[in-house]
Amino acid sequence: MLADDGIAELITTDALRSRQTGAPFAERSGLKPQVMTRDGQVAFAGRLREKPDGRDRLMVGHTRNIPRILDALGVPGGGQVRLNAEVDYDHMFVVQMYPDRPPSMVRLRFEVADRD
Repeated sequence: MLADDGIAELITTDALRSRQTGAPFAERSGLKPQVMTRDGQVAFAGRLREKPDGRDRLMVGHTRNIPRILDALGVPGGGQVRLNAEVDYDHMFVVQMYPDRPPSMVRLRFEVADRD
């Protein structure tokens, strides 16, 4: 869905599942994933908040880390987002950064193909 949309960077955590989730996008887009720890992703998001650069990025995260990333980006209420690791694997958060106001966020859910 995003492979042809001008994403400039792909960032995954060092967890196997995160790298597996980002692999199809990496293959289709030709981007080499930047692999970070979960804390590294949060720190990276904080740097983006302080110095937005207008580049589009795809960050593949974990249910427990996504609220931390959203909070670090400055998304109002982002740290309050609740996700259940057992069932919430079909969410995408689109964050738009602005130089003169807080970021905005849209939360999307996509249909997951039947695993049988």
